[in-house]
Amino acid sequence: GTKDRCAATVQLVSCIGLRPETLLRAPLDLRWDPSIRFSDLEVSQDVLALGDLSGNRFEVVLRGLPAGFCHGPGLTEVERSLVALKERGFVNYFGTQRFGTQKIHAFQVGCALLTKNFDKVIALILGQEGGDASPSPSASTNYSENDNVFAAQALFAATGDASRALEMMPRAPSVFLERTLLGALAEGLTASEALER
Repeated sequence: GTKDRCAATVQLVSCIGLRPETLLRAPLDLRWDPSIRFSDLEVSQDVLALGDLSGNRFEVVLRGLPAGFCHGPGLTEVERSLVALKERGFVNYFGTQRFGTQKIHAFQVGCALLTKNFDKVIALILGQEGGDASPSPSASTNYSENDNVFAAQALFAATGDASRALEMMPRAPSVFLERTLLGALAEGLTASEALER
């Protein structure tokens, strides 16, 4: 996902029918992303199944902070934010809302991200099945409590007018991602820049 693309992560994966020596040759391909590395390869008769992992652990590193955040009032603000995080937690962006309100499979969004097809990522998140210019016909049933979401997505799909689509999009926590993307596009950001926001 987006956070993994911007993060240094370690992930356990299993591949069926792939020999370690084949995987070791993969980085020689000119299309290989040099930021992706692998280690500790082994052949196993067991497959990695859902639920096998003991959970996620995160170490958050804040980058690019202004110098004032490291001492004085800036540090006080950081400390206050950490106390709030400890006491109240944070918004959980996992689950069906991760990639919008549509019936778009996460692997489709992930595939588009990996191939750096950022326009398609946005199209998928905004409910355009297959990432083309036609909104998903099932969109209104996926979000029946507010047809304005579908109308905003359909407008964007038909016209590409992010500003008008943003005006139509409800101000609801369930469409935070859609509103953020539309807002960034309305400001003139590219698809890549909008996704980084």
